[in-house]
Amino acid sequence: VLGWSPTGADEGGYSLSVGPVKLSDSSSVLASAADRGIKEPLVLYEYEPSPYCKKVREVCCLLDIPVLCKPCPIVEQEVPK
Repeated sequence: VLGWSPTGADEGGYSLSVGPVKLSDSSSVLASAADRGIKEPLVLYEYEPSPYCKKVREVCCLLDIPVLCKPCPIVEQEVPK
């Protein structure tokens, strides 16, 4: 991934522990969400079968945009008799 690099982890931050080694990652290409002015996560009301919701989730992941996904259940309508 362009700009990605592993670094030694700071105490109290996000890290992956592998034995005595703690790793963190960063990107020199993309600023953090807080640095870009994103204060709260985007709320995505998603309909699972929709291909558009999947695309939005993937792009948010690529752009490092925090997302809160709220699934919407399938509503089946009864056919009037």
